[in-house]
Amino acid sequence: MAKIDKSKIIEFAVNIEQEGNHYYKKISSKMKDNKLKDVFDDLAKQEKIHEKIYRNLLNNKSLNINPDFYPEEYYFDYASKVIFDKDKLENEFNMIETPVDAFDFGIRRELDTILYYQEIKKVLENEDVKNKIDEILNEERKHFVRLNKLKDEWLEK
Repeated sequence: MAKIDKSKIIEFAVNIEQEGNHYYKKISSKMKDNKLKDVFDDLAKQEKIHEKIYRNLLNNKSLNINPDFYPEEYYFDYASKVIFDKDKLENEFNMIETPVDAFDFGIRRELDTILYYQEIKKVLENEDVKNKIDEILNEERKHFVRLNKLKDEWLEK
């Protein structure tokens, strides 16, 4: 089994948060409703905070990976082909025409992110690092719930 590069796994998390920030800002600029602009701006800010946390983890000397788990290729393929395939994301973004489309886009991104973070948490050995990722996972779950609630409210209008 190929050795897992811990920095790559965390760098993917940094990239996920950067992409989240980028697309939430772009969605905000597409929204005509100020409340929705504020929601997506807030989500963008939260993704920026998560990015900083992951950047700090890159410098954590106690970050260790259990080598008995999946090969590095699994994480690379999952992150690059599922979560932030730039062409796929851009195509999906370009399909956003309504607030419901924007909510659905965000919901899918949050779910992809949650799944990736759950996966990387399995291979990490340091409890402090796992706890940090748990904190971010809880926030990503809140984003998911928030977007679903807003979508439901919007559909009821």
